[in-house]
Amino acid sequence: MSLRDVAATIPTPRQGFDCGVIRLGSKLDAEDLELFTEWVGDETVKASWIVRVLRADGHIIGEQVLRRHRRGECRCGTD
Repeated sequence: MSLRDVAATIPTPRQGFDCGVIRLGSKLDAEDLELFTEWVGDETVKASWIVRVLRADGHIIGEQVLRRHRRGECRCGTD
C-alpha cells in the first residue's frame, strides 16, 4: 500500500474552535436539544430561521456556523 493510500484512510485534523452547534447543544435541556437536532437535520428548515429563534431565546450562534455544520465542514465533521 502506498503512502498516499494510507494517508487517504486517516482523517485530516480539523483546525479551529469546537463546533458551535455542538457547543450550543450541550447548553440546551433535553426537550430543546431534541427539537434543535431535528431542525438542524432537516434541510427544509432554513438556517436563518433557526438562528432567529435561537437568538430570540438568548442563544448566540451564526448562520454560517450552522450551515458549515450541516455540510459536515465544521470541526466535529458531522451533518
